[in-house]
Parts: sequence; C-alpha cells; structure tokens
Amino acid sequence: MVKATMERSEEKENLRILRVEVEPEKVEQHLNQAFSEIRRDLALPGFRKGRVPRKIFESRFGVAPIWEEALEKMVPEAYGEAIEQLELQPIAPPDVELESGGPDEDSVVFTAEVEVMPEVNLGPYKDLGLEFEVPEITDEDVDEAIEDLRERRATAELVEDEDAEVAPGMLAVVGFQGYLDDEPREELQAEEEMLDIGSGQYLPGFEEGILGAKVGETREVQVEIPADAPSQDLAGQEVTFEVEIKELKQKRLPDLDDDFAKEVGDAESVDALREQVREYLEDARMSSALREFEQQVIDKVAENTELEIPQPMIDDLVERRVEEMQREAEQRGMEFPDYLAARGMGSEEEARSNFREQAGPDLKESLILDAVAEAEGVEVTEEEFEAELENRAEAMGADPAVLRQMAMATEFGQRLRSDLRIQKTRRLLAGWSDEQYTETLERLEESRRVRREKAKEKAEAAEAETEAAQDDAQNGGEPEAEEPEDEA
Repeated sequence: MVKATMERSEEKENLRILRVEVEPEKVEQHLNQAFSEIRRDLALPGFRKGRVPRKIFESRFGVAPIWEEALEKMVPEAYGEAIEQLELQPIAPPDVELESGGPDEDSVVFTAEVEVMPEVNLGPYKDLGLEFEVPEITDEDVDEAIEDLRERRATAELVEDEDAEVAPGMLAVVGFQGYLDDEPREELQAEEEMLDIGSGQYLPGFEEGILGAKVGETREVQVEIPADAPSQDLAGQEVTFEVEIKELKQKRLPDLDDDFAKEVGDAESVDALREQVREYLEDARMSSALREFEQQVIDKVAENTELEIPQPMIDDLVERRVEEMQREAEQRGMEFPDYLAARGMGSEEEARSNFREQAGPDLKESLILDAVAEAEGVEVTEEEFEAELENRAEAMGADPAVLRQMAMATEFGQRLRSDLRIQKTRRLLAGWSDEQYTETLERLEESRRVRREKAKEKAEAAEAETEAAQDDAQNGGEPEAEEPEDEA
C-alpha cells in the first residue's frame, strides 16, 4: 500500500503535485525481489550460481545496488497506485523527485509533478436559441442533377470544320508549357490534355485565354497560380502558358428517355429516375444540414465552456496524426513526401503545422462531448450497439456474427461504443436546441430504412429469378412432369 496526497499547482491549472509514501512492508518486499533478480546470475567463490545469501552480498558490495534495483520498479508501481487512488488521468509522464529512501531508512517518499486531463467547466448547453433549417429540394435541383448525369455519359465527336473555334461546351485537346520568369516548369507541361471548356476545371483564366482559337493555333495565356497550390514556389505567382490547340470535339449528351433512366438508375422510366434523384438529393442535403447544425451547436457550447487544452495533449495528437499518415503511405506503397504532396500538404513540417492548428479545437470538442455525456448519463444500449453492428456488417458485406466476435475480442468494440456515445451526445445537443433537427433526423433514418428494405427485396427477387433460371436450364427448359393423381 502507498499513502498519497495531492496539491494543485498555483502556476499551471492542470498540474498536480503528488507526495507518495511507500510503507516499510512494501519497501522490504521490493528489496527482496530486487535481490532475487540480482543474485540470479551471480556466482561467488564457495556458492553456487544464484545461491549467494543476501548478507554475504551486502558485506561484499553494500546495500546500494539492491536499493537501486528496487527503486527502478518501486517508484513506478507506487506512482501507478497513487494515480489510481487519487483518480487522476495523466496526460504526460511525471517529473519524479526522491525525497527519502535508502539504506538507512525504512520507507520511501517521493514527489511527482504530473499534468492531468483539464477540467471542463461547462456553460449552458441546452436551448441555445439556434434554429435548424430543413433543406428543400426543388424541381430545378432535380433537373440540374439529371443534366449532370447526362454530362457524365456524354460522348465526344471530332469536329471536322477547320474554321471551328474553341467555345464553351466543347472539348479541346491541347498541349501546353508553362513558364515562370521565362523558365519552363516541368509540372506545368502536358503533351495532350483534354479540357471541358466552360467547366472551370483548370487554372482560373486558362480556358478563357483560348476561347476563339482554332485547331493548330498557339496562344499565349497569362495565369495567376492560386495561393493554395501544392508547389509553394509557384503559389501566387503569375505564369505564362504557351497553349497549342490540337483537336476540337463536340460533346453529345444522351437522350433523356426511359432507356437512359434504366441505364443510370435502374429505373423503369424518366419519372422514376427523377424520383430516385430527388430521394438522393434529399438524403445528401439532409445529412449535410444535420451535420452542419450539430457543429453549430457544439461550437456554441464551446464558446460557453471554460477549458484550456494543455500543450502535451496537442503534441500527442499531432504525433498520432502524423503516424497515421505514415502508416497509410506505407500501405499504399508510397514514400511519405510523395504521399504528402498528393494530399496537397507540401512537407511534413507543413502537415504538422496544419495538425497543430486544428488539434486544439478538436480536443476541446472531444472533451466537451465527454463532459456532456457524463453530466447527462448518456450510455449506449445493447440494442443500439447491435443495430450499429448490423448496419456496419451490411455496409461491409460481412457476416454480423464475425463482426460481433471481433468486437468482443479486440478494441474495435470499445471504440465503436465510444463513437456511438459521442454521436448520441451530438444528436442530443442538437435536438435540445431545435426539435426540427430531431424530426428531420428521424425522417432521414426512416427513409434510409425503407430504401434498405426495398433494395433487400429487390436483391432477393433477383436471386430467386436467377435460381429459377438455373433450375430451368438444368431441366432442359422443360417443366417437370406432374405425377398422376390417384384414381378414386
């Protein structure tokens, strides 16, 4: 057993100063264990290996080696007991200083300065006066989405007219070379690039600079590279492009008819496709609106909350996020700098800077949600846990029993329960602010449930139809002969 007391630091809000005393009986146990470790490989003249008596050892070498060995295990163990006894949550290793403990003393006393999880002083978090706006889908939204589907399935026909000029709606095959201060840049060069004129998919001003050009013509186009470009030496710079028009193609959109509806949406008609698109847009916009409102509520709660995030927590989160990216790069078989460049982060230092900037708000949100969940007694029921397992198994195409076993045998189950608890708390906070949020959430979940049921029924019907066709094929396409009925 240990005796532990604690004081709050006057200099740092979340620093605790512990004074820990290890009682004589426990000290003696550690000394005996330490000596057992020491003499295991020790051999002295007249004694077998590992059989040297403690008194003989102390007479030859003194008691200091035993104390050194004992303290290496005694102090961390006593510190762990003190942390548990005082119900503290450390966020960094302690700074330990031995006050007393040695050959001439019975007990061991040490102090430990340790940073702990910060206290969350919640302010108001219910009835915050925020209003949830229920998103609406108009006929124009549906028309725009269907036109996007037609655009994606557009074909391209070569324009044979030699006098044809680059115009919005055309596809232009170009080659180009970009120059910065009259020096060609390799990353601003392409032999053949197809541009969808009017889409704005390339650098601002690039497409506009070649409007009216004909095949075979070369244009000089001035473009300013965006400030957030991956190449830092190009960001914000004015670049000159030499652009050659190699081919012009005209887009042909597929007809909006029942055949198109069947192709893109497995719908029986254009009207059925429009209904599918409307449901998709409603789902997407409701999901987005719900998430945005949840975040608005959490941001408001954060404004009302007194909470200072300690630097060690920020540093730890930054390191974990960098390590996650390094693992992902390895899994993809990429060098880390190449992976960062692909993500538009430039360098590892830039990535760390971005993570460090976001770490504070992320940690604050997490601690606030935990505090609200604790204050309101939010728990995840077994029904909710099982339902989420079923949903995830369905989404992954996995056996629910296998996922359930994994949840029992690994940390997956604990992480899933934690995620569900946080999600439940987010939704409670949003619902307390505006009932329309909860009504919209329930409507969305019901809509998804109905669609899942329909998809399941459709899949089962298709499977039954396939099995029936296979049975017919095995029977030579002939119906099975019926057995004659018994005559009366």
